Amino acid sequence: MAEQTSWWLRRLAVPASMVVLLVGKLLLVHSQFHAPLSARPFWLGVTLFTLCALLSIGLNFGERWGNGIALLINGLLSFLLWGDLQYYRLFTDWPSVSSLVASHQLGAASQSLFEVTRLIDLWLFIDLPFWCLVCFRKPSGVRPGGRAPRWVPLALTLSLPLGGLSFLAFSLARPELVPIRHDNVELIQYHGVLLYHAYDVVCYTSTLVRPLAAPPIDDNLEVFRTARESVGESAPYFGVHKGANVIVVQLESMESFPIGLKVNGREVTPVLNELVKTSLWAEAFDQTLQGSSSDGEFIYLNGLHPPTFGPLVYHFPDVRYLALPKLLSERGYVTQSVMPYHSRFWNRGLMDRAYGFDSSLYKQAFKEPPGSTLDWGLKDAPLFEQYLTLLPTGEKPFFSYLVTVMMHHPFPELPAEEQRLELGANLEGTLLGRYLQQAAARDAALGSLVEGLEAKGLWEQTVLVLVGDHRSRMADEEKARLELPGSPQGDRVLMLIRCPGATPKGKVDHPVGQVDLMPTLLHLLG
Repeated sequence: MAEQTSWWLRRLAVPASMVVLLVGKLLLVHSQFHAPLSARPFWLGVTLFTLCALLSIGLNFGERWGNGIALLINGLLSFLLWGDLQYYRLFTDWPSVSSLVASHQLGAASQSLFEVTRLIDLWLFIDLPFWCLVCFRKPSGVRPGGRAPRWVPLALTLSLPLGGLSFLAFSLARPELVPIRHDNVELIQYHGVLLYHAYDVVCYTSTLVRPLAAPPIDDNLEVFRTARESVGESAPYFGVHKGANVIVVQLESMESFPIGLKVNGREVTPVLNELVKTSLWAEAFDQTLQGSSSDGEFIYLNGLHPPTFGPLVYHFPDVRYLALPKLLSERGYVTQSVMPYHSRFWNRGLMDRAYGFDSSLYKQAFKEPPGSTLDWGLKDAPLFEQYLTLLPTGEKPFFSYLVTVMMHHPFPELPAEEQRLELGANLEGTLLGRYLQQAAARDAALGSLVEGLEAKGLWEQTVLVLVGDHRSRMADEEKARLELPGSPQGDRVLMLIRCPGATPKGKVDHPVGQVDLMPTLLHLLG
């Protein structure tokens, strides 16, 4: 009996030690993001039990196989935690199962991934070589005879799938008792990383298992009728630009803080600083989620919030939306979508049709001479120059939606001859410094776009809209280099509408979100 107990203690030493180290790794991950762990003891206990159940799987096999299985689980969990950290640093959010459908785009973001990886992350893997030596050494000896207490690891192992299935059935049967998913980071703060991923799997599975309930259409129509009566044709500026052309330029990572900003006495955005004087503009709340740029486009074109459980463009590409392109097409507009990148990116080829665009232009439509590209594709200046030649022609008004790709995180350094700012030692070579240099280059390119529209006689016939797709995702420490005021509600993106005759104009000081663009444009267009 004593020999058998001793043998089982040796067997338990490896998975038990791994559990302790994994708990340390979980605490390390929590220390790296701005949401300190405040889970209740019950949830911490569930996390510990889950780790024990996972690592006990190997106890149902021989020593070498069992230790190998424990090592595999340890490695997978370590890699999961590493991926969580990199995703959070890039998107200030936590990954979900549904975000895996966009994993094929990881290659395009490889430079950003390299930028956010830190030396401390190696601690997540530092124990794995040691466990390789331990797990694949010669077994410690033949198990003593007699009946082994196999029921212990078996019970632990079975508790994992049974517990998961019970939680899934419970959440589907009583959804009102499962917390509403408003914020992934908040979920992790209160339930821990492992339980967040378990809950995420449940949420994702429930969207596949549980059919969408039919909305109460009559009630919704009544809400829309009431809203229409309160801010409809009687509101100011309704239809003042009916029949005007519309150009929307979605500016990658364009926040509002560069407007009016000076670096060493020089304006970062002199063109925009003049443009805001004759435009209706606001510092809008970034309302994108896991869909990133695709969420920004969805919000601007539909006036709706994106789903919380993953990128809409991969979950609902076959839906036909009542989006701006469709609505304007029905009213005689020619609608056009333009992006100097691959149509497969964020499922854009399908989504352009779903939104109702008449035509779409992608990477193949543009020339890329040497020096015209940076990171993902065309810089703004050559993009705008070619874009002006691709605008729809004819007697009908047009709606054109242009997506830029320059100024993507981590904001690669521009060639010296294209840098417009003297940054100084505090900003030179930093993420913020590179961002400001690209913002200055973008501003100059926008000046050329305005001049091009004037030269074509379109300036006073066109509503020009400039919008940031999402926040820059720079850490607060970066912005602190310029002592920029922080926003406790989150970073703001630029939203600017320049109308013919500069009517309306002025800064909107009350809270504005990305969802406000579509109804505002429809109101101005009548």
